[in-house]
Amino acid sequence: MLNHIRNYSIFTKLLMAFSILIVIPISINAAVAYVKTVDFIEDKSAIYEKEITRQINTTIDNYLENVDSLSVQTAYSELMMGILQKNYENNINAAFEESNDNRTAGRYLQTMRKTLSGIGNIFIYNTGNKGYFGFVTGSINPNYNIKDEKWYARIRSSDGGC
Repeated sequence: MLNHIRNYSIFTKLLMAFSILIVIPISINAAVAYVKTVDFIEDKSAIYEKEITRQINTTIDNYLENVDSLSVQTAYSELMMGILQKNYENNINAAFEESNDNRTAGRYLQTMRKTLSGIGNIFIYNTGNKGYFGFVTGSINPNYNIKDEKWYARIRSSDGGC
């Protein structure tokens, strides 16, 4: 191989030497740049991932706090508590009052449902199984009994149950 290189002209030999001297630093520089770029992108991706996760957690926490606030506001509303506590059995105007209360409760719950996106339905049942709803995207089971729910029995039997 060396004999073969000896046959080249001085110009060709210098050109090959300069080419090699140029290619080696460029290759080293490219390898270092690649490693640094990969490290930089990995670091930025990790930071970005943590920031996105934090923002998602904050958004979910805020939404759940709003849902909690909405449920408390609805459950302890004077309007809804008054309607749920009414007894229509011994009242001459029972049908009219109950119909009027159903309409009022429905409008109230519909308004509450619209205050927060993502809520499809709001249902409120009293212990007498009288139910009120704000919006229904399907059918309601007319034979629904809150006392049949497993969670209801657990709450009733717990120390702080109602």
